[in-house]
Amino acid sequence: MNTTYAGLAEGDRVSLAVAEMSRVRVWRAEADGTLRNGFGWKTADGKVATAEDWASSIHPQDLETITGIWFDAFRTGSPFELLFRGQQADKTYHWYKSNGLPLRGANGDIEEWIGVVQDIQDDLDAADTARVSEERLRLALESGNYGVWDHDLQTGELWGANAVARFIDLPSPIANLEDLLEIVHPDDRPLILSRVSAQGAGEDPHFRNEFRIIDPKTQSIRWIEAIGTLIANGDNPPSRSLGLIREITGEKIQRQRLEYEARHDPLTGLPNWRSVAAELLALSMAKRSAALILVWIEGLREASELYARNTGWSLLREVADRFRSVLPNGEMIARTSTELAVVVPDASSQTIGAVAERLQEMLELPFEVGEAQVALSAHMGIALLPDDGMIGSELLLSADLALAKAKSGMVGTTCLFTPALRNDARQEHALSAELRQAVRGGEFELFYQPQVRMNDHRIIGLEALLRWHHPQKGMLAPAAFLPVLKKSPMANHLGKWVIEQAARDISALNRHRSDSEKIRVAVNLFSRQFATGDVAGQIADALASHEVAPDLFEIEVTERVILRNDDGTIRSTLTRLRDLGCPVAFDDFGTGYASLSMLKKFPITRLKIDREFVENLERSPEDGAIVDAVLFLGRTFGLSITAEGIECNTQAAILQERGCEEGQGYLFGRPMPLNEVKTLLGAH
Repeated sequence: MNTTYAGLAEGDRVSLAVAEMSRVRVWRAEADGTLRNGFGWKTADGKVATAEDWASSIHPQDLETITGIWFDAFRTGSPFELLFRGQQADKTYHWYKSNGLPLRGANGDIEEWIGVVQDIQDDLDAADTARVSEERLRLALESGNYGVWDHDLQTGELWGANAVARFIDLPSPIANLEDLLEIVHPDDRPLILSRVSAQGAGEDPHFRNEFRIIDPKTQSIRWIEAIGTLIANGDNPPSRSLGLIREITGEKIQRQRLEYEARHDPLTGLPNWRSVAAELLALSMAKRSAALILVWIEGLREASELYARNTGWSLLREVADRFRSVLPNGEMIARTSTELAVVVPDASSQTIGAVAERLQEMLELPFEVGEAQVALSAHMGIALLPDDGMIGSELLLSADLALAKAKSGMVGTTCLFTPALRNDARQEHALSAELRQAVRGGEFELFYQPQVRMNDHRIIGLEALLRWHHPQKGMLAPAAFLPVLKKSPMANHLGKWVIEQAARDISALNRHRSDSEKIRVAVNLFSRQFATGDVAGQIADALASHEVAPDLFEIEVTERVILRNDDGTIRSTLTRLRDLGCPVAFDDFGTGYASLSMLKKFPITRLKIDREFVENLERSPEDGAIVDAVLFLGRTFGLSITAEGIECNTQAAILQERGCEEGQGYLFGRPMPLNEVKTLLGAH
């Protein structure tokens, strides 16, 4: 400080020192009220206020009021207090409070007046800020439907718990913890009590809990969320807890609904794969064994097509109910992409076979759809925890491999996972990757096997057969890659190339041949070509591009192709091709599950007797009977017949004697490249 105190009286020095050290300014006045000095009190222009100019700094609206109080006090000799606004150097106003007190002498007369002036603007601003904050907090609590509580952990007094009256109608106020516990759900009371006793060192003071309260009048359940903190003094145990509460019943119901939907199939109401994965994880962490059974059910799609679209889901639920009736307690039945998944806790390789057998038996009895009966059957793949996988995804992969193996067999087949299945899958995956590269790299070639007229062995047709020029393994026949190729998306790309190449080769073979000498070519189509793309359009474009007559381009399909595709799709495609003029041959007839009705439903022009029935024709009366039956069907339906797999003259003679007009096999020629076919045709 640079204030000079020299020359001042003792009282003046004290007054000035007080003014310098605080916001309190001291003033002194004569007995009649004439201002003597105002230590620290300054006018609007920053000068020390005097008796002449102090009034110029008072807000005009306040001047008349405080002047009246001032003169009344000096007239009566009474202490006084003033509130007014004083102008600042920046022309703004601050609120001030001034108090005055008369000082009397020994005779009781007023000798002088002394008083203080205090700038109270900061106090008013702080009070206003607190008021606004309190109002904002009140609005926030009300808009968020919050209530405030404060619990004395030592006395048990509970303040603010009556805020639950916002949510339920309380018969009496809540004064302590015991009153609150009366309306808390019994199962949630330990949670509340644990927070009251959570006073140990290191306990997290902040908490957020959800609990239920029961409306005493309606007995309805409401969910409450409590957010709070424990308050301690220093290192002492917490003595209070305080926080907020609000009702979250609607949120809780919505959350539970979303959690249910996330873990259940919307069409059947059964648990989904997420639930299965959680169950397997829990069993794994508990170090318990279990079996995962994946079930692929045959017949659901057909039932939906015959009756109603939701029939399949209803049947699936009924299958689950039947399974549940024979499974031990604790099992889970869920719907996954493979139709159904069954989790059987504590199962082993010795016990799971009997469980699967019981499940298969549950499908033997027919299912009723209205007045009709539906027959269902299943393939099942089984993997064991922990032997075949420690987590859900590993176990699912193992069960999927087992199911794929089961689906390659007869319906009703159950397959238990073995490590060999994983090795096979890895090899198949590697082969699939190689096939992609082979298709893109043009590593395939069409070979052709002769088809002859039986009476003179004249070549009248050829069957186009794929060969793969493998960079390391050399020339590969279809058996080495076709099972994998059929399942690959590349089958469609390669099938399109086969159509184009076969049309080009037919054109080259027949370019200089007379109509009576032209050679037809039979082309096998992949199942994927019927399911995706316009295969009939592709064939029409290829024939037009290479100027090939449609009757020289024969389409071969197998029972499996027809059975694994939608009847309507494949039938319409084959009908378009027949109408175009392309013959349609039914290959491998009699080896699968095709019914004789297919001869009526599909536009077939040729039946091919499978090599299975030709191989033992000399020694097997049964095979002979089948051959006779196929020949009879051909004559009855007006179909051409070709026998496959003829390897000796005896087989050829028997077939010719029985009335078979055309044949194919090693006796007449093995599959060969196009240039060798041209040489062979030249020799003939």
